[in-house]
Amino acid sequence: MTTKVTDLSTIDTVKGADEGFDVQIYNPKTREDMGMIIHVIGEDSDEYKKGVYNQARKQQARMSKGGFRSVNWLPSPEETDQNALNLLVLATKGWRTLAIKNDEGNIVEPEKNTIFAFGKELEFTQENVLRVYGIPAVRDQVAIAVTDRANFIKG
Repeated sequence: MTTKVTDLSTIDTVKGADEGFDVQIYNPKTREDMGMIIHVIGEDSDEYKKGVYNQARKQQARMSKGGFRSVNWLPSPEETDQNALNLLVLATKGWRTLAIKNDEGNIVEPEKNTIFAFGKELEFTQENVLRVYGIPAVRDQVAIAVTDRANFIKG
């Protein structure tokens, strides 16, 4: 039996993470595609890592003020959740609906980068990203995609 030797650079995810990945949102109950894409960068991207480093620096500054014996140097569970959400928002670079039906019933590509949530079309803004990530099924799908390195290996 022989083993195939492959160049390790074929599994480098930094370039792919910087370029991003389109997450197709699906209904977790029916597993049906919901016709919406959220474009994200990966956790190995330079921008994402800068966000992680900034959060770590804030934590270090907090710790240095009160010392490690201070009760307040560790983030609360709510702060930890908010930090994760902030990184997810940082990783989100756009979204779009794949196709919609016009008034005549024809399927057309939407003209602007919107998705459909809360009974209306939502443009891509940080505020709307936060609203949409208030839907756990969407947030979880996107969070898993951001950390799945396979999504960012090209080829």
